[in-house]
Amino acid sequence: MSKFEEALDIMRDLHRQKNNDYSSAGEFDNFEITAKATGLSVEMVILVQIANKIARLNALNKTGKQPNFESLEDTWKDLATYSTIGYSYFLKDKKGTIKSNEPDR
Repeated sequence: MSKFEEALDIMRDLHRQKNNDYSSAGEFDNFEITAKATGLSVEMVILVQIANKIARLNALNKTGKQPNFESLEDTWKDLATYSTIGYSYFLKDKKGTIKSNEPDR
């Protein structure tokens, strides 16, 4: 297995665990609830999450500090996962399903 595929597996597991803990109604429900509460689009809510992770990495890179509460690995995993969530939302059609050219796994 390549490192890329290993990273995808780790992200999938992390996403499933967090969805079990925090999601109540559907794959994108937390982003949709936040969008409604803030008046932002779902895409912008996802982009804000991505921007927060990039800002965190940038600050750590500039200072050279090691984080106390969230490891660099956690931040990279979250950034990759939020980016994938954004891509998944982009692929979502009007019926709430993901379009795919690949067979179901």
